[in-house]
Amino acid sequence: MRILDILRKIIIPKDRTISSPDNDCDIPSEYSQALAFNSSFKELLSVDKFIARSDYKHLIEEYEHTFNFFKVLESSDILNDYIKKHKLNKAQIIYFSHTYDDIKDIQKESSIVKNHNNTYISQHLVSEKDYLDRILIECDPSILLDNEQREVVLSDEDHTLVIAGAGAGKTTTIAAKVRYLVERQKISPKKILIISFTNKAVGELRERINDNLHIDCPITTFHSTGYTILKKSDRQNHRIIDGGYMYKVINEYLKNRVLSNSKLVDKLILFFGSYFSAPYEGDKLNDYFQFISNTDFSTLRSDLHEYMQQIICRKDQKALTLNNETLRSLEEVRIANFLYLNNIDYEYEPIYQKLF
Repeated sequence: MRILDILRKIIIPKDRTISSPDNDCDIPSEYSQALAFNSSFKELLSVDKFIARSDYKHLIEEYEHTFNFFKVLESSDILNDYIKKHKLNKAQIIYFSHTYDDIKDIQKESSIVKNHNNTYISQHLVSEKDYLDRILIECDPSILLDNEQREVVLSDEDHTLVIAGAGAGKTTTIAAKVRYLVERQKISPKKILIISFTNKAVGELRERINDNLHIDCPITTFHSTGYTILKKSDRQNHRIIDGGYMYKVINEYLKNRVLSNSKLVDKLILFFGSYFSAPYEGDKLNDYFQFISNTDFSTLRSDLHEYMQQIICRKDQKALTLNNETLRSLEEVRIANFLYLNNIDYEYEPIYQKLF
C-alpha cells in the first residue's frame, strides 16, 4: 500500500470526500475547505473597507485543521502525489497555504492585509479629501487635519495606539474620528465612549463633539466611568476609598500575608531595593546586598548634588545643565542632567507644528 493511502486513512475518514460531476475522482473535503477559504478571503479583500483583525479571525479558527493537513502532506513530501491522484489545482492549495500562514498569528500584522489597508488609506486620502478638509469646520473653520491625523481617522483596526506629544492635536483627532465613525461608518453615538484623564480634557472634548458637532456620545473621565459601572452592578454599598484607607489595606496585607513568608519578604526587598536604588536582576538577597555595597553613587547623587548648587550662571542668573544648556528652573535641570548622564536623547521645549 502506498504511503499516501496510509496517510489518507489516518487523517481523512472515508466519508470526508465530495463527488464532483466534472471529475472522475472524489474531491477530498480538505481541498473543498481550502477552496472555501480562498473564496472568503478574496471576497474580504475585494470590499472597499479597512480590514481589522476581527474581520478574519474566524477564518483562522475555522480552517486550522485544513492548514495542518496540507502542512503534513508537504512536510512528508507527498503533496504532489496527493494533487495528481485527485486531479486538484495546485495553485489553489498554494494560495490557501500561503495566505493562511500569513494571517494565522492574530497577534502579528498580516503582510497581505497590511498592503490592502495601505492601499485603502492612500485611495481614501484622495477620495475623502474634501470631506476631511471640512470635517471640523463647525468647531473652527481654520482647523485643517494633517496627513497623519487623516490616517488615524480612516484607520479602523480593533485596537489602535496613537502616540503624540502635548499640543500635537490629539483632541482634534478624536473629534474628527468620532464624526467620521458616525457619518461615514454609521456607528450610533450611543456605542461610542470617550474617556480621558482630566476634567479639563473632558470639557474640551464635550465642547467640540457634543456642542459643536452635535454628536451626543458619552464623554467622561476614567474615575467617573468606573464609578458608573460600580453603581450599575448588583453589589450594594459601594464607596470611593481615600488614601488613608488604602494605606490601611496595604499595611494589613503586608503584615498578615507577606511578612510571615520569608521568601516573599526577600522578593519584596529585592523589588523595592532595585526600584529605588540600583537595577539588579538576581534573586538572592545576600548577593544583592553585596551588589549594593560595591555600587558607587557619588556621580549621580553626591557629586551631582554638590554641582547643582553651583549651576546658576553668574551673568544672567539662569540655570545651566551639564550639557551647557540654559533652562528655566532647577527642576528641569535635574531632569535634563539625568537624561544626559544616562545617554537618553531629549529635546527641550521643541517647537510643535501649528495645527490650527
